[in-house]
Parts: sequence; structure tokens; C-alpha cells
Amino acid sequence: MAAAGGSYELFLGFVSGGAASCVATAATNPIDVMKVDLQLSKKGIGEAVRDRVRAHGFASYMDGSMPALVRAITYSAFRLAAYRPIKQELSKVEGTLGSPAVKVLSGLSSGAAAAFLANPVEMIKVRSQSGYYRAHAFAFGDVLTHGFSGVGPHVLRGAVHTASQIATYDIVKSALKREAGLQDGLALHASVASVAGLVTTAMSSPFDVIKTHTMANQTSVARSVATILAAHGPKGFWRGWSAGYARTGPHTIITFITMENIHRALGLGNI
Repeated sequence: MAAAGGSYELFLGFVSGGAASCVATAATNPIDVMKVDLQLSKKGIGEAVRDRVRAHGFASYMDGSMPALVRAITYSAFRLAAYRPIKQELSKVEGTLGSPAVKVLSGLSSGAAAAFLANPVEMIKVRSQSGYYRAHAFAFGDVLTHGFSGVGPHVLRGAVHTASQIATYDIVKSALKREAGLQDGLALHASVASVAGLVTTAMSSPFDVIKTHTMANQTSVARSVATILAAHGPKGFWRGWSAGYARTGPHTIITFITMENIHRALGLGNI
């Protein structure tokens, strides 16, 4: 019964994480497209927006929205759903209930596993957003050939992204409730999620930039790193950071507020 209960709770967590991620993804896809444009070019935000609109129209900011939603119900749902059970199991080993180290390790583990499993979906999303499929017909053979292109930086990005996002959210929220006596609610969830979004963007940006170059240009990780350094120097690994936070900040806030409410409705308790 315990196993069945655990499986059912994991399933509900998957539903909760997937639903929350879909809402957040639909709301922030245009900013995600802008981030990809900046990561792949030397343009500023104004020039990148002007050139995209002139060439493809405003509707092109919804490029990649379908694979982005598929990614939300695979990668995002898995990493968010797996975080709690991993944290619970690691807490048993450590003997404490969710220490900061356990929360970070849980985020690293769930994020890495989710990124590996969803890498083909991420590859399709990046190529759709970068305009690759305007010049090349989509083919399932392409997925089989290049589905795990960029898997290294994607797994690292997924691990760092999840650890810095959900672990930061969990650690800061728990500390504020314990030390400041704050109660769960919209104000607490939104403020903590905004902090988590900032930490996530700063920590995961280098892996995100390398992953985007590798997937969009069908090149190796080493060649992507060399290209970024040659074009922009070390700061190139944070290229598109402003658009990244403009997307990750609201995405994190929407995700966690939605998840907290779904968790409450499903009787799962807090994240």
C-alpha cells in the first residue's frame, strides 16, 4: 500500500508539475524565442526584435510553442514531480528532514534525469525557435540522428536549473516560514519564486547558451564553446541573460504559484 500510495503521489505530482509548466510556458514562449535569438547572434534586443518581425512577423514569436508545451509535460513535469520523492528518500539516509544539501542534491538528480529523457524534445524546440525548420523539413529521422545533440550541456543545464530553482524556492520559503513566521500564501510564494528565478538564470545561463548553440547549429560542445568565446569572450556564456530572466522569472513565479494551488487542491501539501 505504501508503494501504491507513493506511486499515486508521484503521478499527482507529475500532473501538478505538468499543468503548472504548461501554463507558464504558454505565457512566456515569446520571451524564450527572443532569448534564443540573442544567444545565437551578436544583435541587441532591439535589433533582434526588429529583424525577426521584418522577416517573419510578430506571429513568429510563437515559434516552437508546440514542442515547448510537449517539453513542459515531459521534462518539466518529471523534474518537478521527482523532486519531492527524491528529497524524502535522501532525507531518510541523512536522518534529517530536507536539509539544504539534500534539497540541492534532489534538484540536481531530478533535473539531470529529466533533461536526459527529454533531450529530443528540447532539440526540436530549439530548432523551431531558431527558424531551422523554415529552411529544413521536419523529419523523424532527424530526431533519431540528432535527438541527443547537446545532451551534455542540456543535462548539466537541467541539473543546475532545477537545483537552483526548486531547491532555492524550497530553502528560502522554509527559512522565511521558520524564522520570520510567514504563512503560505500568494505573497510569500510570488516573492520567493522571483528570487529563485533570479538565482536560476544566473546559475544555468552558461549551460543554456552552450546547449542552444549545439542544438541549433548541429555542432559539438567544444565547437560551440569556441564559437561563443571567439564572438563574445567569457561574457558570451551569459548572452541573452536579460531575456533569460525576463522569461525565467515570470515562468518560475507562474509555475510555483500554480503548483502550490494544485497541490493544495489535490491534498499533496506544500512543495
